[in-house]
Amino acid sequence: MGNIYQEIWDADQGHSGIKAVKKGDTIDTATKAQGYVIVDEKKDADEDHKLIVEVVIPAARKRGC
Repeated sequence: MGNIYQEIWDADQGHSGIKAVKKGDTIDTATKAQGYVIVDEKKDADEDHKLIVEVVIPAARKRGC
């Protein structure tokens, strides 16, 4: 059996999810148009570390718009 969390993530990314981008990576035009979340992965993070740095959801993807 695989990692259930990875399977859930993969399913989300393949359907309606927004792309995760590592902090410092370049964000291409297509990703900007679809929306994205910037994540800051640190193996030795302290208690003040924030995994999710920024979430960008274009107006066209928001419900009710």
